[in-house]
Amino acid sequence: MVKIEELNRKRSSAKKKFDDEVKSFEFVLEARPEIHSLEEAFGEVKVKYKAVREIHDGITDLMVEADIEEADFTNHDIFITEIIAKYGDLLSKLEQYRRKCEVDQTSKGLLVQSQTLFSPHGAAEKEGPEEFACACVNLSNQNGCD
Repeated sequence: MVKIEELNRKRSSAKKKFDDEVKSFEFVLEARPEIHSLEEAFGEVKVKYKAVREIHDGITDLMVEADIEEADFTNHDIFITEIIAKYGDLLSKLEQYRRKCEVDQTSKGLLVQSQTLFSPHGAAEKEGPEEFACACVNLSNQNGCD
C-alpha cells in the first residue's frame, strides 16, 4: 500500500505540473500567437500529460496486483477521465486555431502547408486523443495567422 500512496503523491505532483502547462497554453492561445508558438506550448502540455498517464498506469497495475476494492478504482478512473478530457479539449483548441490559420493564410493568398498524421482510434486509450499536425506557413508575415 505504501507504494500506491507514494505513486499517488507523484501523480498529484504531475497533475499540478500538467495543470500549470494547461494554463500556459491557454495564456499563449489568448495572445493569438504564431501557430508554431502555440504548438510549442501544446508540446509541453503533451509531455506533462504523458507523465501523468505513466504514473496513473503504474498505480493501476499496483491496484490490480493488490486486489483493491472497486470503489477505489472508480475514483481512480474519474481522475484520469478528467485529465483525458482536458487534454482533448486543448487538442481541439489547437486544431481549431490551425484551421483558422489555414483559412486566414488562404484568404490572403499565401502559401499554406498542411500535413495530417493518423493514428488508430485504439491508441487513444493509451496515448490520448488522436493528434494532427498542420503548419501554417506565411512567407511574407511571421506575426501569427492574422
